[in-house]
Amino acid sequence: MAAIIAFAFMRLYRSPLARLFQGSRDDQLALMTLGKDPRQPQVHAVVISGAVSGMAGALFASYFSYIDPTSFTLEESILVLSMVLIGGMGMVRGAIAGALFYVLLPEALRFLYLPDDTAANLRAMIYAGTLLLVVMFKPHGLFGRIRLAQ
Repeated sequence: MAAIIAFAFMRLYRSPLARLFQGSRDDQLALMTLGKDPRQPQVHAVVISGAVSGMAGALFASYFSYIDPTSFTLEESILVLSMVLIGGMGMVRGAIAGALFYVLLPEALRFLYLPDDTAANLRAMIYAGTLLLVVMFKPHGLFGRIRLAQ
């Protein structure tokens, strides 16, 4: 499902609707000057994100057979936001790269044969350091596009 959704978003990114999304995000006044309603792409974005979130929730519920509010903590929200920030906002490949970084880093640290408590602290320091370096030197993420100046 993730590959299908990623493929659909890559196709969407190359469509004229993506330009409307970018125009609505970057400069609504310029979009209105071109005769487009800036609310229409925003409604489309909410509908698309709601549909994808609903599919993800259905898969999550079918996998765990039970959902409660404690399934989603602040730490998990920060983790997802960090994945997107490191990879780059607004780019499908950026989100995938950020997720791969956060998933593969613990696997790479496993080869160092560190005790669990040391590895957990080292992983947290690498996550934080990487996030700080990306925010300082590549503020749009590793694969992010530069937004227009406002």
